[in-house]
Amino acid sequence: MLVKSNIAISPSSYFGALKNLLMNPSQIPYYLKQFKLVHRFKGRLKLRKYTVDFPRNIDITIDNNANLCFEGKSYLSDSVRLSVFDSSVVKIGEDFFMNRNSSIVSRYGITIGKDCMIAESVFIYDHDHVFSDLNIPFRLQGYKGAPITIGDNVWIGSHVLIGKGVHIGNNVVIAAGSIVVKDVPENSILKPEHVTKIMVFVNNQVEDKTKN
Repeated sequence: MLVKSNIAISPSSYFGALKNLLMNPSQIPYYLKQFKLVHRFKGRLKLRKYTVDFPRNIDITIDNNANLCFEGKSYLSDSVRLSVFDSSVVKIGEDFFMNRNSSIVSRYGITIGKDCMIAESVFIYDHDHVFSDLNIPFRLQGYKGAPITIGDNVWIGSHVLIGKGVHIGNNVVIAAGSIVVKDVPENSILKPEHVTKIMVFVNNQVEDKTKN
């Protein structure tokens, strides 16, 4: 069954995928999964090339006015979450890897360059809850946020949180456990400054025995 004509994909990539499918019948599950997802989201999921390896248990949400675009070859591991809400656009560059249990959740826009790697349990959110009025439940106060931009050749280690409005340059390594809420310049390594405090009881008083 052909994908409906209102789906915004490149005809050459679509028919190229069909050609590859006919030449390599063993790849039927690989291509069929992509065709089904594109058809399901009716133009909101855009594959510039049919070279995205989606796991069976991926969690994808794309609102009616939102878009999720893969520019090229990508591999997504198990239990990945991709959520694009409101009128946001998420663009992911070529040769992209995202490991298990990681999430990209967008309401304002996220752009990721080419040759990027995301490790396990990474969370990329371009928004926060508003909690300015204690007389209104936080869940009813809406969101505030700003777009996130991640450059080319970026490696994001496991258990990293990237917050709203952050710009990460090209050729950057984000070390495991980092909380990124400020811009990171290109050609750099970001390491979290964890300080382990050692607290002990001395004569029923708590003293800090952390070595400087």
